[in-house]
Amino acid sequence: MGQLETDAVLAGIVSETIGEGESITLRSVRDARVPHGITKFLFAQTLERYSHERRVDPGHGPVVDALLRTLVLEHRYDRGEYLASLKAAIEFLTDYLVHPRESLLRWITEQRDKTSVAALGSRIAAIHDYRYLTILLSAWLRRRRMNVVTREELRTVIGAVDDRVVAKHSPDELGLLARPMFMFVRYGGSREVPISALREFYIEKKLDTFWDGIQQRLGPGVQSVTLAGLLDAIRPEGEEARGKKEEARSLPDSVPALSGRGGQETGGKEQEARGKEQQARSKEQEAEPAVIPAGDPPPELVETVASAEPRAQVVAPEPPLPPPGPFPPLPDLSSLIPVENRAVFVNTVFGRDADYYTAVIASLNGIATWKDAALFLSQFYLSNGLDPFADEVVEFTDAVHHRYDYASRR
Repeated sequence: MGQLETDAVLAGIVSETIGEGESITLRSVRDARVPHGITKFLFAQTLERYSHERRVDPGHGPVVDALLRTLVLEHRYDRGEYLASLKAAIEFLTDYLVHPRESLLRWITEQRDKTSVAALGSRIAAIHDYRYLTILLSAWLRRRRMNVVTREELRTVIGAVDDRVVAKHSPDELGLLARPMFMFVRYGGSREVPISALREFYIEKKLDTFWDGIQQRLGPGVQSVTLAGLLDAIRPEGEEARGKKEEARSLPDSVPALSGRGGQETGGKEQEARGKEQQARSKEQEAEPAVIPAGDPPPELVETVASAEPRAQVVAPEPPLPPPGPFPPLPDLSSLIPVENRAVFVNTVFGRDADYYTAVIASLNGIATWKDAALFLSQFYLSNGLDPFADEVVEFTDAVHHRYDYASRR
């Protein structure tokens, strides 16, 4: 069974938090260098316990909620309680990172046939990574206005959400789905994830063929891989498909001798069609869509969640290629971002992960219109819990928009 290394991560988190001390507050844990999935799990677990012990009414108002959350943050663990709670959080997170569908189902239902929606909500609050699953699951429940949900209903909707979302991903984005595993092992001082864990992750998502291609490129002797190595093993397939698209689009103009006079007329019509397409794109760029704030899922996501089998688009679909011909190509986004700005973005927007920054820039470079890029950014901010109106995030959005604005002025 594929697993992530936990001993080194546990030792690293203990060193960053309680060290040799005898006690620690949850606030201190939250403010330390600890995976967000761990702190969110600990907070939700403690909040649930405090609510139960104080018999807090589930319909309490915002003032009671704020007071309760403050109490939870000031909760002081003794050493034994903290180490036991931390171990439980790590065990849950490692299972969830490798098997998000099944572990989420086990966590929510506790193997019961039926679960109240109130209990389900408190359990969802403990989840941080792969947020699209919990966001769209919550949206589905709100639409159904259910009080109780069965285990099989949950299994169906979780599977349907994941299938629909995965179907919209480009090869690079499928690689980045595994990023939370790489972020987790870094807390133990490693940058590599075992091949066995990645295999189980992709097979659970029914991406067996996709994974087989990756493993063939990695080779039979590879036992673990970095995120950059995983993306390198994915990209040849994506680049090959893209090259075929470009070849197909350029064929009428590149071999006019095969078409004679009729071929030239056809080429002229295609040139005219491209001109109209470019004008339409310019209008799309002028109508700049607002980036959706983090928090509740955007309306278009909620509206696509069907009653029994939701449909959702969390990441922008594989973008169309810019048309060949007389129109100037879009500049490389990385060339438009100054070195000092890049360092700020890596630290603040991408969680100090330079590989993640590089991968996202590569994905944005393949997007032909500002409209599609804005949708991509909206979902990126949502899935990473970023405030789109924070200074550094706004600056990054502006840098991306400048790429399309720059091309339109040429």
